[in-house]
Amino acid sequence: MKDLLKIGIVAGVLFIFALITMGMYNNMVDKQEEARLAWSQVDNVLQRRHDLLPNYERVVKAYAKHEQIYVAVAEARSALEKATVKFDAKDLDNPEKFKKFQEAQANYQSALGRLMVVVEQYPDLKADKLFTRFLDEIAGTENRISVERKRYSQKATDFNKALRQFPTNILAGLGVFKRMPLFEASEESRKVPQINL
Repeated sequence: MKDLLKIGIVAGVLFIFALITMGMYNNMVDKQEEARLAWSQVDNVLQRRHDLLPNYERVVKAYAKHEQIYVAVAEARSALEKATVKFDAKDLDNPEKFKKFQEAQANYQSALGRLMVVVEQYPDLKADKLFTRFLDEIAGTENRISVERKRYSQKATDFNKALRQFPTNILAGLGVFKRMPLFEASEESRKVPQINL
């Protein structure tokens, strides 16, 4: 009878331990999937930007009498093509690939900034309603990207914090879950811009 009682106690403790472990694991899976969902929203808005730029290029091409404007648009589009590094939610565990993706996005934003400087030099183009609408669309898209990056970073931070807390850090130590990367500013964006008036 004592042996049966001991076996029952050990089985009960193991059962409780298994329930706790399952709960921790499921909680981490939920947080990981929420972060991946947030990433898919970043991806969704990046796709919107990708779809928008060719139309923007056509509008500029139609109105561009100065080759400099078209060259700047083509450079921005080329940067975007390079920025579409194959990267999706399953790559969030790969910090090197994430860094390359971030660098490509920074290159695109830099090219877009150069384009805006060139466009400022041509008031006729800026006055065109269709062109102005596309500028608004691009600005809106860039704002959406920023918002979705923030949401992703919040979800990834929740996941990363949970990953470091006891007892879920044991699961991390077993290699079941890996830290999710966060967006960081590029070196170029950390420099103070020079404004010449």
